[in-house]
Amino acid sequence: MIGLDEVKEIELPGDTPDCQLDCDNKAEYDMPTIYGAWAYICEKHYQSHTPTGAGAIGTRITWVVTDE
Repeated sequence: MIGLDEVKEIELPGDTPDCQLDCDNKAEYDMPTIYGAWAYICEKHYQSHTPTGAGAIGTRITWVVTDE
C-alpha cells in the first residue's frame, strides 16, 4: 500500500513534456493540483501546488525516448 508521502513511479515512452503550471521546467509528475485539475508538473510545483496526500494517487513518470 502506498502511504501519503510515497509516490508510485512508472516509465512511459516518449519525450518529457513541459510542466503545465507556467514554468520552463520539464514535468516529472502527473498529479492533482491545488486548483482541482490534474497536470503534468515539475518537482518545484509538486512541492508547492499539490494538496496533502496527492502522492498517494499521483504518479512520478520517467519518459523514455526509444529509437524504433
